[in-house]
Amino acid sequence: MNKTKFEPLLAVVLLLALFGQTALGSIRLSLTTDEPMHIAMGYTSLTIGDYSLLPAHIHPPFTNEWAAWPLVLRTERPDPRQVPGWEEKNLFQFSAQLLDRLGPIEAIELATRVPIMLLSLLLGALVYRWASDIGGGRAGLAALLLYTFDPGVISSSQLATTDIGSLCFGLLATFVAYRAARRPTIRLILLIGIALGLSMASKVSGLLFAPMIALLVGVTLLRAYWGQWKLMGKQALAWAGRGLLICGLAAGVVWAVYGFQLAPLPGSNVPIPATTHWLILQAFNQHTLDGHMAFMLGQVSQFGWRGYFPLALAIKTPLPTLLLLAVALGRLLKRSIKLLDALWLLAVPLVYFAGAVLSSIDIGYRHLLPIFPFLFIFIGVQIANSKFKIQNLYPVTLDKQVSNSSSCHLVTSSPCHLVTLSPRHLVSRSPHLFVSALFIWLITGAVFIFPNYQAYFNELIGGADHGWRYLADSNTDWGQALKQLAEYQQANGIEQVQLSMFTFIDPAVYGVCYEALTPMRGDTPAIFPSRFNPPPGDYVISATTLDGIPLADPEMFDWFRRRKPDAIIGHVMFYYRVEPAQPPRAAPPLGSFC
Repeated sequence: MNKTKFEPLLAVVLLLALFGQTALGSIRLSLTTDEPMHIAMGYTSLTIGDYSLLPAHIHPPFTNEWAAWPLVLRTERPDPRQVPGWEEKNLFQFSAQLLDRLGPIEAIELATRVPIMLLSLLLGALVYRWASDIGGGRAGLAALLLYTFDPGVISSSQLATTDIGSLCFGLLATFVAYRAARRPTIRLILLIGIALGLSMASKVSGLLFAPMIALLVGVTLLRAYWGQWKLMGKQALAWAGRGLLICGLAAGVVWAVYGFQLAPLPGSNVPIPATTHWLILQAFNQHTLDGHMAFMLGQVSQFGWRGYFPLALAIKTPLPTLLLLAVALGRLLKRSIKLLDALWLLAVPLVYFAGAVLSSIDIGYRHLLPIFPFLFIFIGVQIANSKFKIQNLYPVTLDKQVSNSSSCHLVTSSPCHLVTLSPRHLVSRSPHLFVSALFIWLITGAVFIFPNYQAYFNELIGGADHGWRYLADSNTDWGQALKQLAEYQQANGIEQVQLSMFTFIDPAVYGVCYEALTPMRGDTPAIFPSRFNPPPGDYVISATTLDGIPLADPEMFDWFRRRKPDAIIGHVMFYYRVEPAQPPRAAPPLGSFC
């Protein structure tokens, strides 16, 4: 088969591998902490067109609606306005109660997560296409392989949240702008505007792509017409008009997502389009000012640390990816990629990462997700354009005819290519072997962490079981391990556990038999009564609450932190069997040496 035809087929196989990991892993996971709210907001927007709870949710509605649309196909649909918590505008109570009325929890999980998986496949296809456009099919395969087996990508792709949706449309807008900057057509311009609008209507961070695209198009024009000032002026004027069209179309898409809502802001009498979107932006700004309780390296802070995201990047990104990124950046010195192409691929990650470092909201590595598709494309192009091209990643088999000879030979899948394993040859092929080993390492890491991609930490800190000592929240336990806890409880004959975790779902729906400890259900005592001397029994403390998030006292479960758990479930649920205290031994007689 022609290699140019073989590469797209391999790309399809990789996308199917991604879907298999997300789908098979998803059915092993319980609903995470934020998913009930995303699902409830999407369902409410679709069924009654009410957006009044969205400012408290601080997320625009599009990806939530995309995830929730299968629920609207039900013959019997509960009216959100009749659900407890709606009148009080209590987002957490309303979300949990609505899910109870929507049907079996497993059916809700599957129906709302599959649409996000489909967006992830589209995002993967974009990664392959952009890398292929710059560096050829092999670059596309390398970039897609990095995407397919990245635990952060997989974990976000298997949950009904907004991260993948906003990034998918943001990357689409940037890729189309990359092509339009060289050969603009009305079709490309319209597609940029639509994609930008959908990204902004999915997540507040989608706003970043608009100024970045404007900046990158401007740099491209300067590079193309430097010294041709008259022609540059004409192009700048033409692009100003195109920019207005893009912005107008993006704004129109956002407005359409809100059902062409037209109402005044509080305290004003002037109606404006998409009023709720402006309220969401205000709520997001207030959230930034107020901060968010986070954990890092044994400390709890409301306003975060400058080193939070650098640490998260270092210990939650697979080491093979970091090593390949270092190699790719080193290749920049040899001009293995056009500097303008490198700018298109690195500008968004650099600006986004800088913004994350300066942010006061330090709650998850998943917030770095927008930088990775760009980096995967960059790495793929650099590997394909380097001297150690990935052509040698094709299968290598032992030549049976010469395997018993004094000089061992290997042959590639192509029978006419004979390679002798001499020391000199091994040295010359060491870059090929190095890159191949990194890809194998990456794939192996993804296989072994299945299905607990959310809890992935790399080998620098000893893997997933040790991640809770460094970070908390969605980095470790996000409520996803309840099914595994129920299985462990049943397999070991544990009738009931004292359970502490942060979730808005009743663990009983997954078969967990428990007695709630803070902060469960919102009605448990804020202080664990026996925190210094827990009574005998079976305890399960999740990684997040073990770290003190979100507790009245971060040291609430310090007694457990200081002890080795009897079992670790799903890398994030710590089981302790507290035995009855032994009666104190009598003091030995004076002078006794026993």
